[in-house]
Amino acid sequence: ESFFYRSKCLLSELDDIEAGMTQDALPSGPLRINTNVPFGEIILLPLVPLFQTQFPDITLNIDLTDDIVDMYDARVDVAIRAGQLKDSDLYARKLGQSPRVIVAAPAYLQKHGTPQQPEDLTRYHKLDLNLSRSFRGWRMEKDGQALQVSIDAQIKVNNGISLKHLAMQGAGLARLTRFMVDKELQSGALIQVLDQYNSQELESFYAVFMGKRDLMPRRVAVFLDFLSEHTVLR
Repeated sequence: ESFFYRSKCLLSELDDIEAGMTQDALPSGPLRINTNVPFGEIILLPLVPLFQTQFPDITLNIDLTDDIVDMYDARVDVAIRAGQLKDSDLYARKLGQSPRVIVAAPAYLQKHGTPQQPEDLTRYHKLDLNLSRSFRGWRMEKDGQALQVSIDAQIKVNNGISLKHLAMQGAGLARLTRFMVDKELQSGALIQVLDQYNSQELESFYAVFMGKRDLMPRRVAVFLDFLSEHTVLR
């Protein structure tokens, strides 16, 4: 089975090279993408129909997970990753960046009041991710000084979309990347709090891939170009 799969990949690469010799030929073959859940649901999946229209011969296989996968073991062509990248032999293209904001549902704030300064957070239910981090807390600023506010979350989940849904249901305060909650803030489903203490920390998003552009399959190259052109983060 492993031999069969790898043979199919090699034959696909050969077809891709031959097609590349013809300027008008469209790229084809399988393309496996790994992305975190928020970027996948909010940014990537809505773009899939347009990508299919432009490149109908590319077959997409998309995994949505907030876990970091080994691109080699998982045979991933392009991975979308957020935050600071670790040194590796992989290549990356920056897609954009978005600030983080603290949000809560209107009903929760009506019941518990609105926090006025970082110290007030001890009196509120907090929601957080259960992913491993070097520091578990929220970075804020007060009087021009950076604060590392330790967060003892009452509820933890493994992806940002679930975190947003919990906040919308009134489970507590959540700190999320702005592009994830932009529509909810505009509609009033969520309200931003402690904005004056919010640090200007931006979360960056990257498309990570293997190999230099002149060596990568055309289907990977056109996907990277497409994603760079159509990704809009606020």
